[in-house]
Amino acid sequence: MVASSEPSDIRPRRRIRLLDSYAGLLSEPAVRGFVAFGLLGRMAISMLSLGIILMVSGLTGSYGTAGLISGISVLAGAIGQPMLGRLADRQGQGRVIAFSIPLHCVGLVLLVAFAVGSMPTWVLAAAAVLTGGAYPPIGSFVRARWAERLGGSKRLTAAYALESVVDELIFVTGPVLVTLLATRVHATAGLAAAFLVTVVGGIGFARQRGTEPSRQHPGGKRSFVLRQPAVLFVTLCTLATGVAFGALDVAVVAFTAAEGVPWAAGLVLALFAAGSAVGGLTFGAIPWRVDPLTRLAGSGTLLGVVFLPLAFLPSIGWLVGFAFLSGIAIAPLIVSGTTLVQHRVRKDGLTESLTWVTTGILVGVAVGSWVCGRVADATDGMGGFLVVTPAACAATAVVWLAWLRLRRDRNGAG
Repeated sequence: MVASSEPSDIRPRRRIRLLDSYAGLLSEPAVRGFVAFGLLGRMAISMLSLGIILMVSGLTGSYGTAGLISGISVLAGAIGQPMLGRLADRQGQGRVIAFSIPLHCVGLVLLVAFAVGSMPTWVLAAAAVLTGGAYPPIGSFVRARWAERLGGSKRLTAAYALESVVDELIFVTGPVLVTLLATRVHATAGLAAAFLVTVVGGIGFARQRGTEPSRQHPGGKRSFVLRQPAVLFVTLCTLATGVAFGALDVAVVAFTAAEGVPWAAGLVLALFAAGSAVGGLTFGAIPWRVDPLTRLAGSGTLLGVVFLPLAFLPSIGWLVGFAFLSGIAIAPLIVSGTTLVQHRVRKDGLTESLTWVTTGILVGVAVGSWVCGRVADATDGMGGFLVVTPAACAATAVVWLAWLRLRRDRNGAG
């Protein structure tokens, strides 16, 4: 009786400790403010690309044009966001938000107006450059605030894990919202919602001045952050991981449709997201005794291992069974990479470096979606996971290259 009663005492305590890790982080009103407005302010990151595709294709009837304009917006963001991150390190987040959000909104309004007015493709493309290039990297701003607040504390891993779960929430709810609005209300309604959350969230976030990181004034000329091995390797890792994520959405939709159960796509993707959320929260609550580089190698290896079977699953039942398990590995890899960058990068380049990590994911998602779509078309919907699995394995290879290259540097300890 004594032996059997012990686990029932231990399990509740473990659950309480896990919840306490995050309740403690959010105990201060100032923290809750920048987390809440940071969520709202960056929600459009999961809505813009799909919203552009739905609007342009709905108004012009051309998926080719829609994909082109969406891709130009993503590419402009990949160039513009690191520049905005660099500027935020120097001038402060509030100043960057003060001009970037109005520019982004002007670009978005012009893009909608030009699409409604049946303007030429090159005119839409010009508006898409402004829309994507001026979108502020609020997710990186939030993580920089956590780094400023927690410094070298081990609680920073839990904070980054929390943000990873917030990202999962954004990428689950955003596409659903924009699709419903664009298909049930009007082709432009999804982008109107993206406009609204960006303005409200961005203004609210900028007003949280008490938690804004101090401006950095580096002595001398600062080198390009991608020349730092840690930033380069983590960005390459998130790029490969982003390809896997982007391909995963397309692969699941195509596979379930080919199996005759298209309604199951939402269930499968929800299981992946739930697994990632559980994995991230658990990972962040663990008091790790190994350095961030070792955590990155371990989580990257886990991603490759759990994504490997996806290329060989014979039926929808197997996919449902593996979805939650595979999802567990997603958030820990992103958290580990973010933590490694925070440990390795000078404070005056942190926001820019974190923005490159996020940019890697976004570019990878765009590439993965496009490549997987072509593969799925060529294989009657059954071959999409032949893009997902190699991309995940590529991420594993990158983290081990990073481990071999960076293991001698003691700056990664902690």
